[in-house]
Amino acid sequence: MRFLKKAVRQHGVPENINADKSGANASGRKAFNDEHLTDIELGQAKYLNKIVDR
Repeated sequence: MRFLKKAVRQHGVPENINADKSGANASGRKAFNDEHLTDIELGQAKYLNKIVDR
């Protein structure tokens, strides 16, 4: 959640986040959505977070 708060502060609220299947990503996003009343979706697929590497 700390990382998500910092990223939103610097880049604005995203519509969707692509991340690996770590449980911390899902719980951080859920806590952020509950606290800030946003609707950020989380796409958790094995290779979706590797788009930047291409």
